[in-house]
Amino acid sequence: MRSSAHTVHDLVHTEKWLDACSVSNDPCQHHGYLGADCSCVCPAGTSGDQCQHKNMDYTGECQHKNMDYTGECQHKNMDYTGECQHKDMDYTGECQHKDMDHTEALIAKYLPYNAEITTETTISSPGYPMSMPEGTMYTIRITAPAGKKVSLKFNDFDIAARCTHAHVVGLCCLDGLEMRLDGKPTSGTWYCGKEITAGREFVSEDNVLVFFYHTLNYKKFYLTTSNKGYEAQVTFV
Repeated sequence: MRSSAHTVHDLVHTEKWLDACSVSNDPCQHHGYLGADCSCVCPAGTSGDQCQHKNMDYTGECQHKNMDYTGECQHKNMDYTGECQHKDMDYTGECQHKDMDHTEALIAKYLPYNAEITTETTISSPGYPMSMPEGTMYTIRITAPAGKKVSLKFNDFDIAARCTHAHVVGLCCLDGLEMRLDGKPTSGTWYCGKEITAGREFVSEDNVLVFFYHTLNYKKFYLTTSNKGYEAQVTFV
């Protein structure tokens, strides 16, 4: 098992490895893919021969252990070098004789667009309506007052369409928004392209709605994008 991020090159050529490895379907889970040596190349936060173990969720939170600056889960805390001496670290980077919420510190550094929303407002993707070629990834959790539900009505939604390559056909493999109307950290419904039309409304099952949003780092792969992202209204009903 190796760990890597998807690239357009990897996605296009995995089908060749399926034939070379004499398998009909990609056995790799959680968006991993089959590499040239017939082993699964797993995305960050997963492990196992088939990427079946999720060590880190979308929010950047590690399971049962902490995470250092490299994104690897470790049984240790960290300072500027990635390691603290017999103590934890606060947001200033100073080691203190106290505990630190490592998840919050790491989210602030690696997922700066993560957000908790508790008021009615307008939300949009970073830079909207301009495209964001550098890519992004974050989770937004919207909580309505007790007894009310979250309404998320989209004014605009414009990201990359679903992929058409044989091994990823129908997936939001470049850009995507996962909607979780139950507010739980479980798999929701994915949307990409222009699948959410202007005026479409999503209403939470209870008082919490969560969505995860990601776009490809087009600039890294010397690609361009003209997609605007999204804009939506948050109200409580």
